[in-house]
Amino acid sequence: MGLESFIISGYAKGLSYESTANLRETNHAWNGVKINGNWYLVDATWAAGTVDSHQFTPNFNQFYFATPPEQLIYSHLPEDENWQLLTNKYTREQFLALPKVSPHFFTTQLNLLSHGYNSQGNFQVVLTAPENVEIIAGLTVQEEYLPRETVQIQKHNNQIFIIADTSRNKADKLNIFAKFSHQEGSYPHAVSFKVP
Repeated sequence: MGLESFIISGYAKGLSYESTANLRETNHAWNGVKINGNWYLVDATWAAGTVDSHQFTPNFNQFYFATPPEQLIYSHLPEDENWQLLTNKYTREQFLALPKVSPHFFTTQLNLLSHGYNSQGNFQVVLTAPENVEIIAGLTVQEEYLPRETVQIQKHNNQIFIIADTSRNKADKLNIFAKFSHQEGSYPHAVSFKVP
């Protein structure tokens, strides 16, 4: 197509990412593409489909074409910080501290305000979300879900407080799912937090 492009090497929180130990060496590559004088970020591999049980399933995902840099940084950290295309650059430590998000986090217009332990010793996540977005969440231990009552979801105006009872449970992950209230079916995965 006659477009100028560049191969970007870096770290990605892909299918096999579960901890910082997985990202000691670069593990992925994507592209910078120049269109009408501006650089855009493209990950054609992640846009092509998904892998489940080592089986590739074609499933085009437009999110990974010209992804806004402030969204792609949650999952992609280039070796050369200039390819973050951000004014305020992320360090490797800041990148690793970000939760693992799916494109659905952004398409449902969720916004992370804070996460960490509250004064009661429970893990708390504070999000903003549109009125028409519904949220569910669950705590896991080695991929097994704990009882539903271990997580409380409270809404105050447009803020959503997700409080996970980690003071009495040895959970290792908090998974959050979201969908628009008019949508039928299950709640797609939005974001996961490792519970330290």
